[in-house]
Amino acid sequence: MRRYFTLLLFIGLVWGQTDTDLQNKLDSLRKELEEHEQERNIKIQEKLDSLNKIQSELDRLSKENNDEFDAQKIVLPLYDYPPFPTKPIKPKYSKISSERGNVIIGAFINEKGNV
Repeated sequence: MRRYFTLLLFIGLVWGQTDTDLQNKLDSLRKELEEHEQERNIKIQEKLDSLNKIQSELDRLSKENNDEFDAQKIVLPLYDYPPFPTKPIKPKYSKISSERGNVIIGAFINEKGNV
């Protein structure tokens, strides 16, 4: 603020304004700045309130949904040894593909050994 006051004082001296006129202008600028800041804070607070309402509604809905899904549980079989396929996997490659390198294949094998 001191810089603004010094700048206004310099401009006032150039234009022939008195020190009190500059002080009045500075006070009016401060009031305008405070009003704009208050308006901005009010808008920010309103947006925060609306976001808080949305967040509380989402929390409530997620709690309701969690209660419904608690009954559904998936049971995965535990294996001491991983299952292996009943037939070996024999991929067919073209001549160019087999010359260039190996291809790694990932597959899911069920309890009966089917791929």
